[in-house]
Amino acid sequence: MEFQYRGMTVTKVPAQIVGEELEKIRASAGGLDPATVVSVASAANHPLHKCFTWDDAKAAHLCRIDEARKLIKNISIVTEARPPMVAYVNISHNNYQRTDFVVNTPSEFERALTVLQRQFTGIMESLQSLSDLSPSAAVAKATTHVGKAKDYIAKVA
Repeated sequence: MEFQYRGMTVTKVPAQIVGEELEKIRASAGGLDPATVVSVASAANHPLHKCFTWDDAKAAHLCRIDEARKLIKNISIVTEARPPMVAYVNISHNNYQRTDFVVNTPSEFERALTVLQRQFTGIMESLQSLSDLSPSAAVAKATTHVGKAKDYIAKVA
């Protein structure tokens, strides 16, 4: 089986090695979950060891950044005038702005749409992988709907 990174390279370890090691972990554990991957890769001589931050202070800081990202992404604004609305949207890597500001600022709105296009591309790739392995009417229907949404965003961007 051949492996490659989707989009950006996330580590200096070649994708082929990462994929092979993840497959070994999946086969021995009966599935693949992040906690097991970290546990197995904690051995200093493991091929995936270099993929992780083992300095606890640095890793804790990165974890807190991820927690902050989750906070930002999961807060809504509630008013009586409309249903709850996402409070902040991602306009570039780790840069979030208030949704109402983005909607009212054309350059920020365009940046937000660019991020959404990348997200839709990822969804389309995942759906294509499912379809390639097991074509089904549900996946085909989802692919059509997601494709239409992606095309619409491309038109307004």
